[in-house]
Amino acid sequence: MDIYEIRRENLRAIVKSRFNGKITGLAEAVDRAHSYISRCLTHNETHRKNIGEEFARDIEKRLKLPPLALDAWGENDSQASNVAKILQPVSKPNRYPLIDWEKAKTWSDSSGSFQSDDNAMYLESTEDAGESGFWMAVRGDSMASIGNPNFPEGSQILVRPGAEIISGKYYLVILESGEQTFKQYVEDAGHKYLRPLNPNYRTIEIDDKCRFVGRIIDTKMTGL
Repeated sequence: MDIYEIRRENLRAIVKSRFNGKITGLAEAVDRAHSYISRCLTHNETHRKNIGEEFARDIEKRLKLPPLALDAWGENDSQASNVAKILQPVSKPNRYPLIDWEKAKTWSDSSGSFQSDDNAMYLESTEDAGESGFWMAVRGDSMASIGNPNFPEGSQILVRPGAEIISGKYYLVILESGEQTFKQYVEDAGHKYLRPLNPNYRTIEIDDKCRFVGRIIDTKMTGL
């Protein structure tokens, strides 16, 4: 069995054990499109995509697996027992700075060279927002909802810069006008939109001139 098939079998076992067999769960956890993960795991050799070195290491980091866990295949261990051993990571919280909206815009303008100041407040999350991740406080009530999710004013959102753009996910975006906004990104019939959760606000149609600062991957409520 070659290294690509070992990684594929280990990843299939992870989907079954950790995500109840749902590829969408893994796709969201590793920040990749569902179709991309499906090609990595398919049994159809014609459409199969190999899991390369860089992607394998990225998966291990995002799932908090030991280094080279996806490459492990013991000579005397069964497939199930071998995979079971690598699915025991301890999830330690990461700490990211809580910054204001203007600093977030500066981060985007500086192509990822943002550095928080020494007086910044740090909040924890078990999500991996990368080396340049940051928290922000929600402004206004355009993303407030009576359902779930709900982002009322003052709640805190964790932004992962540079995340893949996926329809249905939530992003911090800088519009062509320079205005910065937090909305749900939706693609429909070839058009792209930023959609508020509060029906009292309008949906914004966008083009490629706007900039996605990052994807929201965690939230905290305040004042409870």
